[in-house]
Amino acid sequence: ATYEVFGESGPSNYIELEVSGAAPSCSPPQNLTAETSGNNVALSWDAPLGGAGWLAHTDGSFGGGIGYNAAADFSVAARFTPDVLFDYDGMSLTKIQFIPYANSGVLDATYTPQVWVAQPGQTPQLVYTHSIISPGDLVANEYNIIDLNEPIVIDWTAELWIGYNTVAPGGYPAGNDLGPYVNDGLWIYGTDGNWANLFDYGFDSNWAIQGYLEESGGQLMSSMPGVDQSTRPKKVLSLEGEVKRSPIQLPALTESNSSRALLNYRVYRDGNLIGEPAVDQTTFDDLGVDWGEHGYYVTAMYDNSEECGESEPSNSVTVNLFNNPPLGFSLVNPQNGFGVTVTPANVNQPLAFIWTPAADIDGDVVSYTLSAMSDDEVFYYDSTSIETGLFVSYSNLVDGAAEEGVSNIVYYWNVGAHDGSDTTMSNDGPRLLTLDVSGLLSVEESNTPNVFALHNNYPNPFNPVTNITYDIPEVTDVVLEIFNMSGQKVRTLINSQQEPGRYKIVWNATNDLGAQLASGMYIYRIKAGDFVSIKKLILMK
Repeated sequence: ATYEVFGESGPSNYIELEVSGAAPSCSPPQNLTAETSGNNVALSWDAPLGGAGWLAHTDGSFGGGIGYNAAADFSVAARFTPDVLFDYDGMSLTKIQFIPYANSGVLDATYTPQVWVAQPGQTPQLVYTHSIISPGDLVANEYNIIDLNEPIVIDWTAELWIGYNTVAPGGYPAGNDLGPYVNDGLWIYGTDGNWANLFDYGFDSNWAIQGYLEESGGQLMSSMPGVDQSTRPKKVLSLEGEVKRSPIQLPALTESNSSRALLNYRVYRDGNLIGEPAVDQTTFDDLGVDWGEHGYYVTAMYDNSEECGESEPSNSVTVNLFNNPPLGFSLVNPQNGFGVTVTPANVNQPLAFIWTPAADIDGDVVSYTLSAMSDDEVFYYDSTSIETGLFVSYSNLVDGAAEEGVSNIVYYWNVGAHDGSDTTMSNDGPRLLTLDVSGLLSVEESNTPNVFALHNNYPNPFNPVTNITYDIPEVTDVVLEIFNMSGQKVRTLINSQQEPGRYKIVWNATNDLGAQLASGMYIYRIKAGDFVSIKKLILMK
């Protein structure tokens, strides 16, 4: 304490304490995120802080190279300050990985991995230099992992600079990522003997440089002696105005560079363990999840079970899964009410059923089902392709008609679009299709009915379809309808003028909107001129 008269007082009592980094072994995964597609969930997270793994400013992407595009000798480094190193205090730097860049894919530069140490805010001192690595011992445009000759123990109170020196006859030898610039990821050593941050010169990226930290012992970095560089060749170019970025920008890398020296991760959905990804995986795909709301978190498993074992959970994320059915689409051909006379000359010709594509806002693959029903047959077409049409021969559609003496077959046909979860029927279906098959019947079979008649449906009870046959002896308007037991009309099957003949129509237990009806008893009624007839049928599911 300082007093106006007596000046500074004596000291208070002393308290000694030791400041060290947080225990790395129990750190949980961080920054868990989730993306959804339909009922699939893609999770991703960052590896735990502290525990063994790659220390980096780069995100692992690859954006090309930076250099002088001329003969040059320079050094680059990623700088890590005490606030970053705090969680790694006492761990050891044992590997360096970096991307050497070559536009042609063939390297012609040499690389020397190096490590510098600095007191905060001071000029870094070189404390480790690896042997020179020739171009033939490296792979261009990919991460190359180099083992240090001896581990370097982290002292969080100092700065750690990780990088390399490169001597190149030209080009842009120093690989960088796609950016954006993060913290201190883009330092370069200039000819004037000073370090410069390329971000200050308009570069918005980071060197593709990472250092691997683990529990390995070694020499404390802050006590390592400096490396004598007096015999090292001098640099040939200056920094100012001459450092350039490669004109080639490469796509991002897909491999992960966040491997951790852990046992594995554990992924939980709604509190239940659903997966245990390996230590080099920080993503997990949860496929075919039930619709609804779900919560996720991830833990890290360590081998020191007495101290930690399974870490605390990461942050939690919640997803709400719901499916958007395919959007509406339309039938194109044949037109509603289309009729054709089938003869021996055209019986093998195809009839084209065509519809428009159905979009799906979830991006799901859409498949289509065409249903065209006649007596005891139902024709289906399934596809996971983009095809939106099917050819069905008349012979398939009229098969069996001659045996029953039916002169006309009436179809209702429709198309459903499926996304794997929901089905959307066409906007304008079902459509009516009538086939006159009298030309295929023998003289005896083709006798015109003498009286109006409504026959019993078959089968009865039925599920999912039943056949209704009726006779028309003269040209007349025909109305065939289905009613429930409350007297409400649920479906109009026929409402048109028809020629004499025996007709057969198949009903698939749907109403006029295409919706399936419930099990129970129903009434079907025909009105043809002055003729009216009513019968019962039973839908049993």
